[in-house]
Amino acid sequence: MEELREDPRCILVEGNKDVRALETFGITKTIKVSHSPQRAVSNCPGDAIILTDYDETGRKLASQLSTLLESEGKHADLDYRKELRRITRITTIEELVPAYEHIKGDENNGKNLHRHRKIHR
Repeated sequence: MEELREDPRCILVEGNKDVRALETFGITKTIKVSHSPQRAVSNCPGDAIILTDYDETGRKLASQLSTLLESEGKHADLDYRKELRRITRITTIEELVPAYEHIKGDENNGKNLHRHRKIHR
């Protein structure tokens, strides 16, 4: 989450709950896609990170956003989206807060999550 917070690129998310979840981690450079992917891409001044949900709608939206970004000469980064899913097994971005708390709780209880590849520093 620290890496995402420090990344200068804008982050495209689906809705208000996703924005609030990321704000919990101090990530404030989000752009809500809602009903206008084209407007969201236009509001992003450069390359973007795409963090859509992992359902069919989120997958289609990620693909659409990627295409729109590339059509404007911008790079679409889907790596964070893939890595968050792999580490946390969340299905929506709004689930990041409880998933992170769960992982941190395990870490604080003495489990070596780094060895088990659940957290990367």
